[in-house]
Amino acid sequence: MNAPRFLILPVVGSLLPVLAAHAQDSFSDDFDRPDSNDPGPGWTEQVGDWQIHSGLLRPVQTDDTLEKLISYDEIALDNGFVLEADINWSVRNQWNGLAWNITDGDNHYLFRVRADNGRVQAMKRVDGAFDPVFVNLGDNTVVLDEDTFYRLVVQADGGGNFWWSVRDGDNVLSQGSFFDPDPLEGGSAGFYSGRESIEADFFRIETFDLSSDHPDVRVHTAIEVEFDSIDGVRYQIESSGDLDDWNPTGSPIVGDGDNASRLFPAREHDRRFFRVFHPDAH
Repeated sequence: MNAPRFLILPVVGSLLPVLAAHAQDSFSDDFDRPDSNDPGPGWTEQVGDWQIHSGLLRPVQTDDTLEKLISYDEIALDNGFVLEADINWSVRNQWNGLAWNITDGDNHYLFRVRADNGRVQAMKRVDGAFDPVFVNLGDNTVVLDEDTFYRLVVQADGGGNFWWSVRDGDNVLSQGSFFDPDPLEGGSAGFYSGRESIEADFFRIETFDLSSDHPDVRVHTAIEVEFDSIDGVRYQIESSGDLDDWNPTGSPIVGDGDNASRLFPAREHDRRFFRVFHPDAH
């Protein structure tokens, strides 16, 4: 018997912030350069040794430092910013992610994800201690395939508000926000790796002047697909424009017994239908 399908069409506003801002400084790097133990101009190895290998930035594989940190120091984070990068986990049971307001290896913010269990964390490190932990989401918050690059995004307004997301192409796998009443100031942005497990093939940092009186603001809607899940059951969302041809949308979702939801851009389609089913059911 085929598993039941659900047609769900709620439309919600985007969870991404709209900031009255104009770009100040920006930098991007695709790491497309010859192999080298020098990560490149502007990059500073805060903790551990890093290298360029096969067009990727990664830790030196013989370096057994438990945690590694690298920053791009040519752009100072004195105001709002957008930070994004594409990363892969060569060792799936390690934390990898982004760091910002880095002044040294013991003082910075950190947004990190584990590929084996899909957990997500965001925290502040001060004098080497993680305090507080703003975000600590449990198993299967995201489902990440092996040998696949995913985009991590962090946006800040310069006043202690932060927004984060994990993305697979245009699909938002998970997103949220947090507020720090005593935010770190200055410093730079870069990558965090547990042991030698991160591989990065894209990085971008862009800072903003939030004082402009003439912002260029765009607000877009999104479709939220929400359904009741069964713990341990794998689900797949599919979409169609005509109810005849259906295509997988986003990565599979492993249920936890609670509501599950995903957001998808709405502006690219005049009409779009969604259904949810168990791909393992017969």
